[in-house]
Amino acid sequence: MSYYMCPCCYKVYDGHFLKSDEYYGMRCPDMDCASMDIELFEIDELMVIPIRKLNALGYITKYCCSGHTWDNGCAGGYIMFEVNEWFPMVPSAPKGWYLDGDCIRFKMKYDLTPSKKRFLINKSINELIKWCDTLPAVEYDE
Repeated sequence: MSYYMCPCCYKVYDGHFLKSDEYYGMRCPDMDCASMDIELFEIDELMVIPIRKLNALGYITKYCCSGHTWDNGCAGGYIMFEVNEWFPMVPSAPKGWYLDGDCIRFKMKYDLTPSKKRFLINKSINELIKWCDTLPAVEYDE
């Protein structure tokens, strides 16, 4: 199932209601949201909480994946950040994750059963959420 998040108000929308097959340039449907020129982005269900937390703290995310149980080509998850002179990279990585340029990642062995992969994905997301709660907010100069 596809979900989309607004990078301005952090509200999450079910892709079926947004006609996600036709999704390109979809804006936030919340009339009170100030995101006039910002597009919604697709997000895995398991990544909603940590991505909301990271963006709210000022660590701006670009892409993410919670990992897959069905695909031996993608054994693990990642979060890619928007890193530039205005937006800093996170200062560390959660337990079981590692820093990789402008990403944090976790890896799993390719030869695990789908149920073991699901267990490890859920465990890594739990560590990610706990870690988000320890991060300092980004301080911006005025």
